Amino acid sequence: MAFLAALGKLFRRRKVCVYVTMGDMNYTRVAGQLENAGIPFYVKMGGNMNGGELGFDNRMSEYEIYVKRENEEQARFVLGTSDMR
Repeated sequence: MAFLAALGKLFRRRKVCVYVTMGDMNYTRVAGQLENAGIPFYVKMGGNMNGGELGFDNRMSEYEIYVKRENEEQARFVLGTSDMR
């Protein structure tokens, strides 16, 4: 278990979350923007808030988009989440 905790700490230091989105449509838009800019990214999926039992067809999964720390500024600029506006 200690190995997994150490691995988690390493992951958090090397990568930074630049965007969190809900829904498949928003995820594909953000992923496309990063791919077009040539920025490698990593995705962590959160819970699926699917309303299937209520008759909804829209999947509302949570996506956390991570990039390497050295690509953070470029990714934020591409996604329009830069603090430097």
